[in-house]
Amino acid sequence: MRVETEPDLSAFAAGALPWLRGDPVAGNLIAGNVRSRLDGLNELEPGALWIRVLDGDALTGVAMVTPPHMLCVPVLSEKAVVALADTLAERGTALPGVTGPRATVERFVARWSVRTGAAAERGTALMIYELTDLKAPEGVSGTPRQAAPGDLETLADWVAAFSADVHSPVERTPEQRREYTARRIERGMLWLWEDDGVPVSMALRTGVVEGIVKISVVYTPPEHRGHGYAAASVAGLCERLLATPGVERCILYADLDNPTSNGVYRRIGFTPAVEAVDYTFRPRP
Repeated sequence: MRVETEPDLSAFAAGALPWLRGDPVAGNLIAGNVRSRLDGLNELEPGALWIRVLDGDALTGVAMVTPPHMLCVPVLSEKAVVALADTLAERGTALPGVTGPRATVERFVARWSVRTGAAAERGTALMIYELTDLKAPEGVSGTPRQAAPGDLETLADWVAAFSADVHSPVERTPEQRREYTARRIERGMLWLWEDDGVPVSMALRTGVVEGIVKISVVYTPPEHRGHGYAAASVAGLCERLLATPGVERCILYADLDNPTSNGVYRRIGFTPAVEAVDYTFRPRP
């Protein structure tokens, strides 16, 4: 097997997106990142790596690095993992860590540690959930609505608070947060739950990638928690999305160490699909 990096994102996408259709839930993170950059929603980061693993001329795997994020992998065969780790190690590629489906990630960590001597520390364990039977919560006061330009300042602050809560590695200036938020408001991606005219919770929908929409940035300010707003917001958004032509599935990620969020999503009809994990690399002392 051989491993290639592709400098042209469009050329990478031409092969990677069809290949990722084989496991669209596990591959959604890479597919979604590719699509968001091709569509201009996210800027292409300097130093980004778009990686192909080939067996002869046949594509057998893909991966990506979008600095400052970790290497991101989908489900890969053991041979593909070995080829990927060996090639990146031989090239002296600096990786902050790796994230993706658990079995693939743990194989990569084992090989990377042997090849580079790096120590690996397990970070967040996530469950990728897929909505299979929507059960809207009852008795929650309020209604959903699409975010509007007038919500920009509030939602930019909420995006910052969400990023802090999940320890995001991405650092944005206040102006960058406003731009990030404004783009998503303009594209109809940010939705609010409003109670008595007051925004109390938000959720973000991605674009449609292979029939899948990912729900993320689910955030309720501390003063509004405990009323079921997040569950109602996610359920209301998913109900609307699944009635939209071209949308076949809704997925989201939840931290397995957070029983509250996992319980909320299970109660409104999400079921476990793929367990994911990340590891951080550091030099051995």
